[in-house]
Amino acid sequence: MIIENIAKNSNNKQVCCLDFLINDVAKASLKQALIIEEVYDKIRLAGLTYCTYKTATLLNSEIKNMLELFELHDQIFLVNGDEVRTLHVTKENVHKLFLN
Repeated sequence: MIIENIAKNSNNKQVCCLDFLINDVAKASLKQALIIEEVYDKIRLAGLTYCTYKTATLLNSEIKNMLELFELHDQIFLVNGDEVRTLHVTKENVHKLFLN
């Protein structure tokens, strides 16, 4: 409902959104946060949307859910103090790893 309201009031202009609520949802259930992320992905707004998760919240979840979360996003950034780093997650072929 929040995204629909933003879309309705954006007048077809690009928006910049910072989602603070998603971490609170993920504290209770990262799986539920993933469902919200998937719904948003279907009705994506033009512009930038930052989904902010605290590292502790992600580390308390299953690795399967964390990887699914990363796959839903175009880019992943880690913030440490005043440093910002980009995280690249790629799926690798196990056989290829042994051949190299």
